[in-house]
Amino acid sequence: YLGQAATSEDYFLTLDDNNFCHQRYHKYRAQSTMAPTLYHVPRTISSPIVQILLELGVKDVNIETLTFAELKSPAHLARNPMGSSPAFTDEDNGIAIWESGAVLTYLLETYDTQHKFHPKQGTATPLERANFLHLQQYIIATVYPFLASLFLQTLKPEHEQDQGYISSAKEKWLTLL
Repeated sequence: YLGQAATSEDYFLTLDDNNFCHQRYHKYRAQSTMAPTLYHVPRTISSPIVQILLELGVKDVNIETLTFAELKSPAHLARNPMGSSPAFTDEDNGIAIWESGAVLTYLLETYDTQHKFHPKQGTATPLERANFLHLQQYIIATVYPFLASLFLQTLKPEHEQDQGYISSAKEKWLTLL
């Protein structure tokens, strides 16, 4: 399956009993057995997720670095029909997920057994859990897109950079935190 072009059948969504992910993933799973794998494009929202795995010392998750072009390959589309990064697969548990918040939460709940980066479910107060979820989504939905835009601006040759934008973005950065 990995070498074949993806078909519309692979993208059919059903919402009953998670059949979409389960059925689609089993087509991919039948061809390969791999350790849990995070599919990552450097300098994107997947970079903080890689950093978390490194900080936790997780050694049983493969980190596969992809290019933007590889996100649209049949192999990656079989894992993630959105063709985005990050994506995470764990064949032993039938898992194929791709939204950064979902990937991060799953990895924290699975590998952060000392609760270094997230509160322990069942013992955290509702306020602690709410604050964690709020901060997590704030970083993913607000801080990261802002920083990515600023960073991309600074990658341009200096004479092409919008210095007004960079200056105002640096000031705004102080209010985001």
